[in-house]
Amino acid sequence: MIEQSVITRYEEQTLQITVKTSEPMTLRLIVKDSDKDNTVFTDRLCPIEDELHTFYVRMPLCGNKSDILLFNPDNEDDNTGFEITKVVRAPLQKRLDLIDFKNTQLKSFIRFSQRFSFNAGWMRTNDPANPNDYYVSDDNQFFIKYLPVITDENGNIESTPSRIETGSGLIDVSQEHFLGATVPMREAILLHEFAHIFLNENPADETEADLNSLLVYLALGYPRIEAHEAWIGTFEDAPSEENLDRYEIIEQFIKDFENNNLVIHGY
Repeated sequence: MIEQSVITRYEEQTLQITVKTSEPMTLRLIVKDSDKDNTVFTDRLCPIEDELHTFYVRMPLCGNKSDILLFNPDNEDDNTGFEITKVVRAPLQKRLDLIDFKNTQLKSFIRFSQRFSFNAGWMRTNDPANPNDYYVSDDNQFFIKYLPVITDENGNIESTPSRIETGSGLIDVSQEHFLGATVPMREAILLHEFAHIFLNENPADETEADLNSLLVYLALGYPRIEAHEAWIGTFEDAPSEENLDRYEIIEQFIKDFENNNLVIHGY
């Protein structure tokens, strides 16, 4: 494993990590916070065909210092055949023109959810038996109940990483899911729950929540690969034809966003 640290200074940025290989191979790249446990900004596998390959890691959120880990996923101790040749801190490209910042609820939730996503890897869980024990936004509009696991009314563990109560807007979050998720994946999940109640025309429509939340997520500059992983991870726990259709729509939406091929209504 090759390890390298970079001072990121809490600033929005894109890390451009150039790797040189001696032959085609698959490498795993992890970028994580140097000081906070379970605070990962990307975790990706990449087949590399060319001698030089540049990873682009979008980081709307980061700490003062980040660690770059690059390794052979089949043998972490084998460092032969690849090296990091250059790391550049470049500007982060965003599309804030696609977000309605006149919507004060959206602005407030983004601040709240990003703080929670960044810190969820080490924060304590709330007491499931205490209805008043939860995390709350600065303006007291939004609430997150951070639970060891999410259960149904009979106490059975549910596979969902999060859910939102239609009446109160309280979001339940599963620590079991969030500990292993990257910071961008956590943000994608929270924005999806927010969209159900606060952005959707039909609060029950999952696909509408997918697209409303994805638009905000992508506009803020979060990495595309982590969006795929967030939904794939959720759908793997609940496989169905409906979820397969949802993922195909999500995949096309991300492609259209990258190609500036979106027609946005309502924003």
